[in-house]
Amino acid sequence: MKKNFLFLILILFLYSCSNLPFYENDELGNLIDAENDRLYLYSGSYLRAAEIIKTPYARYDDYGTKRTLHEIPGIEPEKWLSENIETSGLPLLFRDSGIDEPTLENFGTSRILIIQSGESNMQLDSIDDEQKIKTIVNDYLYGENITPPEDIQDIFLFYFESPDYPGIHYVLQYIIASDWQEYLLDRWTKRCVLLTPLD
Repeated sequence: MKKNFLFLILILFLYSCSNLPFYENDELGNLIDAENDRLYLYSGSYLRAAEIIKTPYARYDDYGTKRTLHEIPGIEPEKWLSENIETSGLPLLFRDSGIDEPTLENFGTSRILIIQSGESNMQLDSIDDEQKIKTIVNDYLYGENITPPEDIQDIFLFYFESPDYPGIHYVLQYIIASDWQEYLLDRWTKRCVLLTPLD
C-alpha cells in the first residue's frame, strides 16, 4: 500500500513537471517567457532568494540540463523567480527586464545575517545596529579594491536584508585572515575590500 502511494506521488509530480511552462534561454543567461512576452534577466550571483516555494513554477534548458524555477514567497512570479536554493550551490535568480538590478548602494540594508556556509547554510548571528551596517556598506562601496588574502582563518557569508527587496538577499563573503584582518569579497565581481573591525 505504501509503495503504491509513493508511486502515485511520483507520477503526479512528473505529470505536474511536464505541464510546467517552458522558458527559452537566450544564450546570455536570460530567460524568455514567449507565451507572456516577458524577458527575465539573470541577476548577478551576489543576489539570491531568501526562501522559495518548493513546488516548481516553470522550467528552462541550461545547455542540455533541465532546470526548474520557483516562486519566492510574497513576490509576484512575474517579477522575480529563483532556482532551487536547497539543491544548487549557487542558485540563480531572475528578475523581470523592467526591474533594475539592485546594488549594495541602493539596496537599503536594514540587517545583516552572518551565515556559516556549508552543506546547509546556518545563521550564526546578525548585525542590527544601524551604524555598524552603515560602516560595513560604506567600507564595501568606497574602500580600496585589493587582492584577497591568501592566508585565511575562516570564511562566512553576509546576507544583507532590506525592506525594499523582501525575500531577496544581497550576498558577500566575509573573510577573516590569519592575521585577524577582516575583508568583504564579492565572488561575482572579485571586488575585495578591507573591513573596519566589527567589534
